[in-house]
Amino acid sequence: MAAVDGRPGCDGTPTVSSSSPDLIVVAGLDGVNPAFEPILISETTSNTVSASVGVPIIIPVAAAAGADPMVPALAATFAASVGFMLPVSTPQNAIVYGSGVVPITQTVRNGFFFDVVGAVLIVIGIPILVGVLGI
Repeated sequence: MAAVDGRPGCDGTPTVSSSSPDLIVVAGLDGVNPAFEPILISETTSNTVSASVGVPIIIPVAAAAGADPMVPALAATFAASVGFMLPVSTPQNAIVYGSGVVPITQTVRNGFFFDVVGAVLIVIGIPILVGVLGI
């Protein structure tokens, strides 16, 4: 697979080389990065913004790596809905935190657990979904 080696080419643009696995990590072709990047974004923004920012970045990177961009895009789309640590992540979190019954430390602690569970389910579930549906 091709990889971005980060050194500028003769025209000042990054060159592509098959000697480094960096693009695999950047593109998230291993299934991990498209799941984590939108989760991190959705902690401080809405799910819509997370999907709007994450998916357009992941699709061209996967296409440039020669992979089918559908799988990383699906992972990013599902991951955009997984944001449970902070009250700003979802309206439901804001309502629970605003009630004053659940302190922020408990919200962050429990939210981190659900973020990890969500990421694991996405990493495991997307390849199964793609295989079953034949995408």
